[in-house]
Formats: sequence, structure tokens, C-alpha cells
Amino acid sequence: MSERPENMEEWCKLVPNLLSEDGWQAVLQDPSSAMLHRCCPWGGSLVKFVLRDMLIQDPPDDPADVLVRPEVRASKAELDETWAALHVLAPADCTMHWSVSPFTNWKVTRYLDVLFGLDQHFGCWRDSHATLRRNFPQVGDCAMAMREASQRKERLAVSRPQQDGKFSVYVIFAFAATLSLPKLAAPHLPITLQLLRSTVNWCLNRPGAAVERHMSRTFYVVLALSSFKRGWPMIPARGKGGKGGKEKPATINRGRDWGLGAWERYRPAMAGSCDFHLSEYLQLFLERIGKPAIVYQSLDGQQLLPYQCVMAQADWHRVKADLQDIFRLQMAAYRRVNGGTSAPRLLEAAPRFCREALSQRIESLADHGLVVRNTFLDTGDASGMLGAPAGRCARCRTVPPHARSPMPVAA
Repeated sequence: MSERPENMEEWCKLVPNLLSEDGWQAVLQDPSSAMLHRCCPWGGSLVKFVLRDMLIQDPPDDPADVLVRPEVRASKAELDETWAALHVLAPADCTMHWSVSPFTNWKVTRYLDVLFGLDQHFGCWRDSHATLRRNFPQVGDCAMAMREASQRKERLAVSRPQQDGKFSVYVIFAFAATLSLPKLAAPHLPITLQLLRSTVNWCLNRPGAAVERHMSRTFYVVLALSSFKRGWPMIPARGKGGKGGKEKPATINRGRDWGLGAWERYRPAMAGSCDFHLSEYLQLFLERIGKPAIVYQSLDGQQLLPYQCVMAQADWHRVKADLQDIFRLQMAAYRRVNGGTSAPRLLEAAPRFCREALSQRIESLADHGLVVRNTFLDTGDASGMLGAPAGRCARCRTVPPHARSPMPVAA
């Protein structure tokens, strides 16, 4: 038995025919929908629903924006359902509580629970972990995974654009138990498939869906630090400054009105790291100027290059004015220490991603007898975050050491 997948890439490696019909046993099929099942490589069963020719009203310009980030969905939940984001680990990666009334559009989950002999939660996903990934497995796709805290039930939904402007939607359920459908369930399968199709159609075209998609696209801001070829950027000194460093702190008279007259060279060790990550630097910078905020190193499941980071738009607007003023002091301190006229600047930018390095995880899976197929594999390069020590690249959110809490297993 294989290890349980920790991310969507591993879903595709453990089940390389995840979105095709090869290796699946058909339960019910018609020209526009299908229900299939197979055994699950990490135990239990997989049930897949294929819904073709789904029409989306007011579709986004980018088909990868069809699904909404879970934390955004939680902030815009309808009255008949409750999405509460408990802990945002990174953009599109959060733990949450999702419960719905059994008399709403989500009553299809009652049918699934009864048909598959589940725990009769009637579709209420207690505490769950939800993640979203754009342009995966293919460019234009959008995938969302959700796992119950009990790990008894998992779900993966993927939207894929068709050439005619419509969408195909794949909904895959992973159950801890072996699937056994009694003959008495046969008459109810077409009803369940039709009900699931209408539920997905409602979810994609519900009132306010276009507004939610726009909100999801603008919920975060990507920041970038311009070139700093003459050493790490500066940071407000704490105490006498320069502790543990070879350079003396730089004094900037204009900063004394802010209480920021002394500046020292930033070192990754200040954030408990061995390599530079803008998320760690910026979060420590904000703490030292008295404007704390949460900063992330990943976006929609993909690691940003080390000189980029992500902030919630609301946090960025809150600190932007003061941060930009104080960052000019950083630039002055950098020029004083290094000479010349150039200094690193903080700018809003388009995201640029590292290529995912999964080799260590693949080796771990191979140790357990898994034959790794070269499907959906991104080969990491030697730059960016790949030089970080084990475990460092996987960290998506930067928080002070005293505030860190264990991260749940990713879907």
C-alpha cells in the first residue's frame, strides 16, 4: 500500500490515470456524465464523477480562475451553508469548518453517504483541510482538494476547459472503506448522478459567483524585492545593532523621528533560516517597525521565487504607506554601507514561481515500493529555494517562532 498523498502532485503520481477512463470501472455512463470507481492506492476506494459540457455564466478570462480560493469562499458563504476559515496556512491553503443544511443544494451528499454506506454525516465536512491549485494538472485547469480531519473522506474537484467554451468537471471521492454497491442501489444511481450535476452547476453559477471570482483574483498582492547584488538588504537594528555581524550598524538621522536611526544588515539566521526568503525578511521588518502582518512564500500551492512574497490585500493596504516611507530609510542605509546610488526597492509585481522539487518526496515513496511514473513531474532547477535545508522549502507561511502551530497534513 502506498503512502497517503500529501499534495495534488502526488495524487496524480499515485493515480496517473486520475482524469482518464483507463483503469476505472464504469458504474454508470451517458453522453454527458459518468460515474466510475477503482481501488485506492493508499487504501479504500476512489469514486469519480465526470460531468461534461458544463456551461458557466460570465466565465473568467482565465479558465484557471473558475474555482474560488477556500478562504475567500468562507468569507462569502451563503445563508444556508457555513464556511469558516479556521487557520490560513497560505493563499488557497487553509483549515476550515464546512457545514450545510441537509435541505439545500448540497443534499446530494446525503445520497452519497447512504449509497456508499458512510458515516451518515449527511455531507457535513467537520474540520477539514482545503487547498486550491491553478493551472494543474494542465494549463487552464483548476483543482481543489478537501480532506476531513479524520482522514476518512477526501475529495478532489478539477475543472478543465473544453474547446467549445464549456467545461468538464471531475469530482473524485476517496473513501477509507472498500466500495460495495448493493443491487438495490442501482435505481438510485441515475438520480444521484443527475443531482450531482445540478449541484455542480449551481455551485459554478450561484448568485454572486462572478463577484467571488473577482474577489479571489484580487485577494492577495505579490511583492518583489529588486536586485541586491551588493549584499542582503538592511533592517532596523534591535538594541545596539549588528549583534553577530561583522558590519557596524548604519546611522540614518532621518529615521530618529521614527525611532529607527540604527540599521543593520539582514541575515537569514535572524528568521531561523539558512537562505534568503522575502517573506521572512519582510515579516521581521514589519515587526521591528511596529506594523506586524502575515507574509507568505507561496501562492495557490506554488512556491514563489525567494525575492517575492505574498500579502493579503487588506494587510498590504494597512501597512503600505508607512512601509514605503520607512523602506526609503532602508535604501539610504544600504547606500551608506555599500556606497553607490542603487539600493533594493519593494515593488508590487506579477508572481514568478519556483519549479517544484519533489525528488525527496518521490524517493520516500519509492522506499515504500511505489513505482514512480514520469507523469506531471516538474523537475526542479538548482536555483531559488532548492538549496534550502530539508523542510525549509515546504514552509508556506512565515510566522514568529512563538506563534507557530503544527501544520495539518496537506490534501
